[in-house]
Amino acid sequence: MVELTLGGKTYEMRFSLKSMRTLEAHYKKPIGKIFKDKDSLESLETLIAFYYACMKSSNKSLTMEKVEDLLDIALDKEEITLEELSEKLSEVIDSSSIMKNSAAKSDEEQSEQEAKN
Repeated sequence: MVELTLGGKTYEMRFSLKSMRTLEAHYKKPIGKIFKDKDSLESLETLIAFYYACMKSSNKSLTMEKVEDLLDIALDKEEITLEELSEKLSEVIDSSSIMKNSAAKSDEEQSEQEAKN
């Protein structure tokens, strides 16, 4: 869990199973395809969708539009920059136990493959 302060209010952000399901519903495709679409990952729409998905689980009243408004106001008031938003999102994803377990499994599979060769 990572904390983000917007407009004087602190929000908890988590990249969880629920977050991934929210993203799949938004994009209407599996999470793996979302991460493989490099052009899409760099868009503002994706940034907002990921923030919404990561903030929603601990802030049930949030909507995508409300998250966009919060981010827009924070950027306008120079509370945060786009670069800092991207870094914070990376921190949330990297700290996720789902992603850590996935990376560990991938490393293990790669080691096994290298041992076979």
